[in-house]
Amino acid sequence: MTMPMNLHPQYITDEDGNKISVILPINEFENIIDSEKIDKIWEDESIKRAEAYKKGTIETVSSDEFFSYEY
Repeated sequence: MTMPMNLHPQYITDEDGNKISVILPINEFENIIDSEKIDKIWEDESIKRAEAYKKGTIETVSSDEFFSYEY
């Protein structure tokens, strides 16, 4: 049985106050990564993305585009 998690996130915001990143204490992060629920989510998402790629309904970018993106 999965127990509810008590998370303590800290947010990084841009100049306008929009949340752009999150920081978690390492023990909370490790609990999330190790949970069976997250494993299942990753597996399901991987399957969905693979199926969408096969159907041609997923947006892709070249590695050059990916690595040259300016934030």
